[in-house]
Amino acid sequence: MAYQEKERRHMLKVLDEYIYLCTQAGVRVEKLYIEMRTVENGLVELITQNKIERLVMGAAADNRYSRKMTEPKSNKANHVCRHAPDFCHIWFVCKGHLIYTREGTKLPDLSYKESPSSLMPRLTRSTSGWSPTLSRVSSQESFEDVNQSSTFSLSHLSIFSKSPETATEQTSSVPLPRTEDREHPLRSLSLPPRHEQTSCKGSLHDQLNEAIADAKTAKQETFQESFRRHQAEKEAIDAISKAKAAENFYHEELRRRKELEKELTKIKEDLENTKKQRDVALEELQTAMTENSSLKGRLEKSKIVGGEIEDKLRSSFELLQSFRQL
Repeated sequence: MAYQEKERRHMLKVLDEYIYLCTQAGVRVEKLYIEMRTVENGLVELITQNKIERLVMGAAADNRYSRKMTEPKSNKANHVCRHAPDFCHIWFVCKGHLIYTREGTKLPDLSYKESPSSLMPRLTRSTSGWSPTLSRVSSQESFEDVNQSSTFSLSHLSIFSKSPETATEQTSSVPLPRTEDREHPLRSLSLPPRHEQTSCKGSLHDQLNEAIADAKTAKQETFQESFRRHQAEKEAIDAISKAKAAENFYHEELRRRKELEKELTKIKEDLENTKKQRDVALEELQTAMTENSSLKGRLEKSKIVGGEIEDKLRSSFELLQSFRQL
């Protein structure tokens, strides 16, 4: 379900880009939802359900285009060409060139009783819980040279498919005719007679080239806007990365600063202890020096007293010698 939801969001995003292109070209666009298992069967079913009498779709990828191309190369285009109802007139284009035209027959003038309001719920129901998007396009400015018919403009044919590992459902987006008044039944579309085909094809080819050129210009602008958005997002991501790196660097520096502060505090404490020990040693030295001075004074006094005693002894000895001589 998560993958389906992701695919659905991607599909809606791409269809919104197509709608933007159509809006830039002055075409009114609305969405319908339908679900089929294959793209080609979905296209055929949409043509049948909505009585699409005019359809423009890709004949092949642009990189497969060649001037010698005279028929559709895409498997989906060939399937639609073979199995689409006969009343659908289909132009197959590639890289802005009309490759092949499948002539359609006039649709019988039958009253189509199902109104758009009843058509919408039928198309929007889905058994898997999500529905791919079908872009319905209408315009009064396109195909003006086709007489007595409902008109619609050309739109990109977009195809979305899921990976085979997860699901087998595929969806497609094609242009559908839109009635001028929703209260009236869908009108029957008719093709011009064959003698008018040449002028009709030429005018259609010119309109097709003009529409494709406008679409390419709008697509280029969209691409540039997307590129600028991508660059802005990249710059924002880079800025966020730099901010995170700066934040990590700040936290690292803060951690190192705290460690240095702890080491500095410890060094200061050791220094204070050393100063205290120095002061104690200085006091002891001062005391020792004082005692040394005192001892030196006492030593000098002792020397003086010893000299005096020596002199007295010498005098006494001389006096004793004099007495003995007598």
